[in-house]
Amino acid sequence: MSTTQKSLVELNFPGFSSDSANFWQAISDFSYVLSNQLDYLNFIISIFGIICNIFHLIVLTRKSMRQLSINIFMIGIAICDLGRMASLIIVLAPQYYKKYQIQNIPWYCITPTFYPTMVSTNISNAVSKFSQELSVWLGVTMAILRALVIKYPLKPRINCLINAKYGIRIMLLVTIFILPFWYFHYWQLTVQEYKLWISPLNCSNNPPNYSQMSYTFMVTDAVGGTFQKIILLSEGILFKLAPSILLPIATIVLVYELKKSKKVKMSNSNDKSTRLVTFFTLSFFIATAPLGILYVMEFFVYDIVGLVNLISNVSNVFQVLTIINGTVHFLICFFMSSQYRNTVRRMFGMKEVMSSLPRKEVTQTKSVVSSVLKKSFSNKVG
Repeated sequence: MSTTQKSLVELNFPGFSSDSANFWQAISDFSYVLSNQLDYLNFIISIFGIICNIFHLIVLTRKSMRQLSINIFMIGIAICDLGRMASLIIVLAPQYYKKYQIQNIPWYCITPTFYPTMVSTNISNAVSKFSQELSVWLGVTMAILRALVIKYPLKPRINCLINAKYGIRIMLLVTIFILPFWYFHYWQLTVQEYKLWISPLNCSNNPPNYSQMSYTFMVTDAVGGTFQKIILLSEGILFKLAPSILLPIATIVLVYELKKSKKVKMSNSNDKSTRLVTFFTLSFFIATAPLGILYVMEFFVYDIVGLVNLISNVSNVFQVLTIINGTVHFLICFFMSSQYRNTVRRMFGMKEVMSSLPRKEVTQTKSVVSSVLKKSFSNKVG
């Protein structure tokens, strides 16, 4: 290890012994490489996820599916997932194109990134963060509402929350509350002119005497670092810490009420809706809990640069869970909701499968109805 590298390790991990500092630096370097490699996986999953979420939205927006607030929230979550995955592709595609150019063109002949590409990258980064934050809170809200409905089924003010019109109102309120954070994400960076780039004479991929303005991202500090720290702290508490606490609580309440309903033999369509929301809540918890834990850890080691970088790299690694979570939502709906499956069947011109009573109960019901009709007919004849 060179003297410069050794000094850098000591700066990143002050107060650590030489062996400990080298150990944690090695883990940080590995997590950084792993994070970059997983970006390829995120890119591929996002392409597949866009297709899945478009299909998911087509199903959820059918008239038969728009009656319940649960499905309204799922529409909102699907839009967030779609926006996030599209934004990720917009951000990563120019980077991969640059890597492709480096393999085929001398690095000094590669033109700088165009201004519209820089701006779209900044906007897409903001949309990606906002979509993830909004998606998590729509999942949290849906779980809380479902828990309230099954906890207090006889209260009209709470029971009306299952209707779509109330779901739309609540979803809009949540969106309006979180919307300012999109502007903060976008406002953090600005695109500014850097210098005029002139193509070398031996670059055959560019026209003769070609020049182009190059641009760079600059950190915005318009209102001072204190305000920015407050926003970052609020963002961490609202979108990382709070969901990590509320999601398991909502999951426990839903599972408890689900078991209670089975004991009193109240298993019906409401019971199935509760199962669906429970699985959604559980998937959100699995995807977001690691990020919440890492946020708490970062809070305690904020003055150790090396550990902060390590936690940031590990957080990027766990981002793949949120991408996978957004991709499999349509599968959860398909396997957990008979209404969703029947809607898909109707879309493809297939026959619906009625989720009615068990065959034994249907046979008993038919025999009872038949005997009643026969008795009524004989009385009329007599």
